[in-house]
Amino acid sequence: MANVEALGDVAPSVRRIVTGNAAVNGPMIAVNDLMGFEVVGAGWFWQKDLRGG
Repeated sequence: MANVEALGDVAPSVRRIVTGNAAVNGPMIAVNDLMGFEVVGAGWFWQKDLRGG
């Protein structure tokens, strides 16, 4: 929360902060909830193991 407050001090015109989080990361979701962040969208990410397995 201190970082968000510090941002308000140095850049008071900022009105939106965008953050990302995995849907399975309950502890970080809880932190974002406590800080007042709201879900505004969802996305999917793909990855491929290139090591040849």
